[in-house]
Amino acid sequence: MSLLSQLREYELRMRREGQKPATEGAPDGETTGGMPFMYALQNVRWEVRLNIDGTLRDVLPLSSGKVKGKDKGLEITSPKVKRSGKNFKAQLFMDNAEYALGIVRKVGDPNVTQRHGAFCNLVYDCADKTALPAAVAVANFLRSHDPEKFFEDHLESVADFSPDTNVIFTVDGIRLTEIKEIQDYWAELFSASHDEELTGDKKLIVAECLITGVVGPVMNRYQLKVLLVAVRRAWHSSAPIMMPLSPMVFGHHKLLQSNLRQQLTMPMD
Repeated sequence: MSLLSQLREYELRMRREGQKPATEGAPDGETTGGMPFMYALQNVRWEVRLNIDGTLRDVLPLSSGKVKGKDKGLEITSPKVKRSGKNFKAQLFMDNAEYALGIVRKVGDPNVTQRHGAFCNLVYDCADKTALPAAVAVANFLRSHDPEKFFEDHLESVADFSPDTNVIFTVDGIRLTEIKEIQDYWAELFSASHDEELTGDKKLIVAECLITGVVGPVMNRYQLKVLLVAVRRAWHSSAPIMMPLSPMVFGHHKLLQSNLRQQLTMPMD
């Protein structure tokens, strides 16, 4: 059994024995499948409910259930990207209200239209590629969407509304982010991104995960943060093991762009 496999088994055993809450990281007992590719748990405060023809049904608040402090919304597994500066990357069918609905966060910001446009274009492309009725419904809604009127009609009177809170679209009660075809579209979008940059050819890379053994799409350049973590050996030693964790465990070399030297140090007993 590889070192990574042993660490993973140790993590799952800690959860089974109650030494670590199951809510930290992947679901308790997860062995295969797990969270979709390029997804993460995110707080979502508002649900925009649509009919299958793309007309608006209503807007509902989503709650974390907390009675103290600010309610950031319900934790939902949904598409996630890393953004910085003028990097206008949208998240699919779930994003903050500025991206998803075009509602201004900062008055006078000239980039609001570009952010909302990035969200719309992503939805349009997904609807075209998948031809799913639910995706087409959201695309139809966005094509006739008026951000100012929507805000005045549905959100202006809501005391705790903020444009930086997350919004998710549902169609006939279904979260599009949970539809397998949409998860596959999102995975292919990122798995193919680097090959397209180099050759102009979109090609989905599929490989086996060294930790779980699950076969699925992989990527050359990870869009989320590359973490440098310290873990302690679970057996007869307290010396730390230092290793960079990244989905690029399949031999890709883009990790060098992060100025990290891929190394593993572990004392030999």
